[in-house]
Amino acid sequence: MARGLAAGIVRALPYDDRDVADEKKQDPTTIVEADLQKIPQNGDAIILAAAASTESAAEALYADDHEWHGAFSRALFEVLRSNLQTLSADDVVAAVSSVLHADPLPFQQPSVEGRTRESLFGSPVPAHALHVHAVKVSGTSVTLDLGSAAAFDAGTQFTAADPDTGGQKIVLEVLQIDEPLVSTARIVNGPAVVKVGQIFELTRLNYPRAARLTIFTPDSEPDPVAAFAEPKRYIRGSRGRTILPTSLSISWP
Repeated sequence: MARGLAAGIVRALPYDDRDVADEKKQDPTTIVEADLQKIPQNGDAIILAAAASTESAAEALYADDHEWHGAFSRALFEVLRSNLQTLSADDVVAAVSSVLHADPLPFQQPSVEGRTRESLFGSPVPAHALHVHAVKVSGTSVTLDLGSAAAFDAGTQFTAADPDTGGQKIVLEVLQIDEPLVSTARIVNGPAVVKVGQIFELTRLNYPRAARLTIFTPDSEPDPVAAFAEPKRYIRGSRGRTILPTSLSISWP
């Protein structure tokens, strides 16, 4: 995604501290949040934001077409065009974020609210394996946007969600866990070209050793009959009768 952005501009509205509630006093038809049955985040909407409320959304002149584009809009287009399968809004914005952060522009963090587990186009998204996104590529080394927070360890493998133009799928194997949201992987199969923002899904999970369940079992009894008969030897009546309390229970593997 390195296109050598020559320059960038920022478009923004001036700060406005007026309260819409004051406007409603002058014009009762003004709609405020209290008039809504549901706020958009809890209703039938998916809300995409190009940057956080404290950041500016950049536009830049791109060298490949010599046109100005909003960095977020262009990254969103690239992600949607390069992924054939239906993706959730969460997955799309995570991939867009990776593309944006690879561009030499001022930092901006996109976000999504509302029905984030659905497709941007309203289609239901079936359950799928864990997804990760490539955030940095250096030769065959790929930095992923998940690490220890996803409870996988080195040796875990991820496969490209969609094949490349040659029909092959790239397979990545995790080499090391760097941080909760960072891990390093290498290409072990398929084309040796990974794009920033590319989506990979879990195909082989290797649990962290510290999280593995350990089970301790007693030694097996070589002669179960002897194990059952042993208590009889100690529980004898005065006339040689065997007395077994009703609460006595003996078991063996």
